[in-house]
Amino acid sequence: MATLLIVAPVFALIAAGYAAVLFRFVSDSAHKGISEFAFSIAIPALLFRTIVVSEFPDVSPYRMWGAYYGALALTWIAALALSALLRQRREDSEDGVVFAIGSVYGNIVMLGIPLTLSALGNEAAGPMALILSVNTPLLWLCGILQMELVSRKRTGSALSVIVRRRAARESMHRIDFGIGVPDDHST
Repeated sequence: MATLLIVAPVFALIAAGYAAVLFRFVSDSAHKGISEFAFSIAIPALLFRTIVVSEFPDVSPYRMWGAYYGALALTWIAALALSALLRQRREDSEDGVVFAIGSVYGNIVMLGIPLTLSALGNEAAGPMALILSVNTPLLWLCGILQMELVSRKRTGSALSVIVRRRAARESMHRIDFGIGVPDDHST
């Protein structure tokens, strides 16, 4: 019953949105404004709130990352294996990478944060912030590297392609340069 009380509001909101579109309470172009609001304002605010309420436990971040990314790696491998079984043609191995990324990348921000905070309280914000701090760069790195390895259309080594693509994306520089910056707040 407790699980139902946690997830019911989320699915009720999804159902309300579906009904609003189905019965034409919102226009066909409303998704653009809703998406822009969600990705430009709501999700950054949610991430900021998660960091603000975070209380980091006395647990090694490596143990948390190991538990989360260990399960994620098993899911990735299972998705690749299932994709290989379902694929008709062997030369479409890029599809397996896309399938694997879709299997692990999920809705950790849009559904994961609200559900976890409502189920476990603010104590869960610290571990979640540690996971989210490396989630996107790590998953994109693994996905791009694997895509380059299976595509056979290399213009250099897979690592050089990744570095070149990352350098071209200015928005990712903030993440890249934030890694390894010493913490001046330690006393």
